[in-house]
Amino acid sequence: MVVRPVQKGEGAAWAALRGWLWPDADKAELVKEAEAFLDGLKVPTIAAVFLAEEKTLPLGFLELAVRPFSDGCESRPVPHVEGWYVEPGARG
Repeated sequence: MVVRPVQKGEGAAWAALRGWLWPDADKAELVKEAEAFLDGLKVPTIAAVFLAEEKTLPLGFLELAVRPFSDGCESRPVPHVEGWYVEPGARG
């Protein structure tokens, strides 16, 4: 398995994984946010995204944000995992 930064053109695959993590979210909004981030636009809750894949098959993702503070943290700003999903068969 390889974990690497998400790349332009992978918005649909990333958005599909986002849909598994947030099944009640508006699917079109998940795609819109993913495409906006990949187009270089500022998305408040997304500072970096990594995809996990095996033989080019996307199996998971991790979304990071940078928050101004977080309870229990002394340093500021604070990186924060906003979303983390791995397909059930690839876990462990």
